[in-house]
Amino acid sequence: MRRLLDRLDPFFAASAIAIAGLTVMSQVPYPLIPVHLPDIHVAWLEGPALELD
Repeated sequence: MRRLLDRLDPFFAASAIAIAGLTVMSQVPYPLIPVHLPDIHVAWLEGPALELD
């Protein structure tokens, strides 16, 4: 049982960090979200497309 908990511990830590990040993002004023997120999505979508070509 101890080994199982040791293996799962990083997953719990990662999920806790993700939940904390989502909580912080939900408290950010709304105008900041459309300004920053589309830039990330555009860069992320264009990168792989250029590499595949």
